[in-house]
Amino acid sequence: MKKRSIITGILFSFLAVIGFCAMFALPFIISLVYSFSRTSGTFQFVGFENYISLFESSSFQLACVNTIRFFAAGLIILMVFSIMMAVMMTSLFRYRVKYRSFWFALNLCPMVIPSSAIILFIQIMFERYGVVNGWLTSWGMEPVDFLHGPASFWVLVVLYIWKNYSYIMVVLFAGMRQIDNEIYEAAALDGAGKGKTFFHITLPNIIPFLIFGIIMGIMGIFKSFRESFLMFGEYPHEAAYMLQNFMNNNYYSLNYQRLSSASVIFFLAISVILIIMLKINAKEREL
Repeated sequence: MKKRSIITGILFSFLAVIGFCAMFALPFIISLVYSFSRTSGTFQFVGFENYISLFESSSFQLACVNTIRFFAAGLIILMVFSIMMAVMMTSLFRYRVKYRSFWFALNLCPMVIPSSAIILFIQIMFERYGVVNGWLTSWGMEPVDFLHGPASFWVLVVLYIWKNYSYIMVVLFAGMRQIDNEIYEAAALDGAGKGKTFFHITLPNIIPFLIFGIIMGIMGIFKSFRESFLMFGEYPHEAAYMLQNFMNNNYYSLNYQRLSSASVIFFLAISVILIIMLKINAKEREL
């Protein structure tokens, strides 16, 4: 039975493993080799010359700074907003508020609405001659270049939060729903307010779900290039120029050495962050 289970598992995962190796593992190994070569045609070992050149690049430095800013601002706001929405949904279901299922389903809309539709809406609202600037002009204010100026960074942050909060909210909602109501009732009898109840009962019990949500939020940050490209094009304002834009532009300019070096650093950065989060999660489970 054990051998049969192993063979069945191998057979079911065979195609997925082949696809992963062909589409991800092999291209990454090729990129790793290119990052230590002077040319793409024939391998000419140059050590860390490509990496040194990469870190000296002003565009790469700008992309790193903006990505770190996006990481810090976007992830914090995303998690706070997702926790707030999960608490609200939990309260609606705990007190059996009318139309609670409708409000819950409404918050799932960002998961099913295509990015292209949202980008079109944002462009209509925030373009230089869009609806919002029309309002500002009618009030005697100067129009703001939301999509091609410094404000483009915050437009991207808001879009990232809107696209990712639904999934994290559902994860946190599931964690909050598993907490026994009797614990809250006992805390209320002891005189604990809503703030103490949240920080001493709710938050400690959803830490594994919270860590998973943070991991998914991190992955969402590095998958936000599609929305950025649709809104700002190949060359966004410097405030919204991310690592993904840097790698995309080097791909179009056929600078495979710089592209490969950046992708390796990108991979290492994500791996380190995820390993740290998984170790924290493992420690929490041991406790």
